[in-house]
Amino acid sequence: MGELTYEEFCAQPMKPGMHLTLESKGILTAFNEELGISREVVTPRNKFGEWGTGVVSFYLRDDPREFRNSATLYVAWMHLICGVPEDQ
Repeated sequence: MGELTYEEFCAQPMKPGMHLTLESKGILTAFNEELGISREVVTPRNKFGEWGTGVVSFYLRDDPREFRNSATLYVAWMHLICGVPEDQ
């Protein structure tokens, strides 16, 4: 896939991945294989079973970094697609 605007990037569909419900949290993942990106939502749960506010993280395939929003993920993805090092 070639370059996308930020709006086009955000509109790309994500396929459901894993969904785990644990005693202390819930984990939901989704991915887009074509773009090489994934999203993870971790939602804490207290001892009474009440859910808190989820924390969203984004990941880029073969990149160890964790991105906290889609904008920073998009910038890293565009650098990868365009072949431009991120420090330039």
